[in-house]
Amino acid sequence: MAPFIEAVIDRAALPSGGAILDVACGTGFLTRRAGEVAGAGARVAGLDVNAGMLARARASQASAPGVRFEWHEASVLDMPFGDGEFDAVLSQQGVQFFPSLERAAAEMHRVLRPGGRVVATFWSDLSEQTFFRVQNESLDRVIGQNMGEAFALDPEQARACFAQAGFRDIELRPSATKKPAAKRPTTRAGR
Repeated sequence: MAPFIEAVIDRAALPSGGAILDVACGTGFLTRRAGEVAGAGARVAGLDVNAGMLARARASQASAPGVRFEWHEASVLDMPFGDGEFDAVLSQQGVQFFPSLERAAAEMHRVLRPGGRVVATFWSDLSEQTFFRVQNESLDRVIGQNMGEAFALDPEQARACFAQAGFRDIELRPSATKKPAAKRPTTRAGR
């Protein structure tokens, strides 16, 4: 995931010493990297609904001196932050799992400062990804379940949700690591 984390960081253009929120932060890989990039004086918050993921995130050593890391167990649909608290909101591989992307986008817009930026990533359709398509078919054949929902978010649906929430300058851009099979759209929205 490291190349994708760097792609998110590059697109976000994080402000030095800024306030950054990582929603659906999981074990905090992106959260910690955002802190390293934002540097001393930054406030970097990770938010996730999974207590186990957050426990792992808290236990991982952050290598960003002078950065204040926070970990919040809460839903992106009802975030425990005030209006306009963050310069940037990030989400790596979370948006496709939100119970309501419309409500999540509205919450991201609410907590973002005017002029702030959201960068969210999600996998492309399985038809575009040989590696994951074969893996998914094998899972289905062997255990009768697959991970198809992780690849089900339509980029235009994501655009519409962010536009409805009040974002403008919405840009959808397919990204890839050096291995072409690992593509995913990146959604960037400015407030």
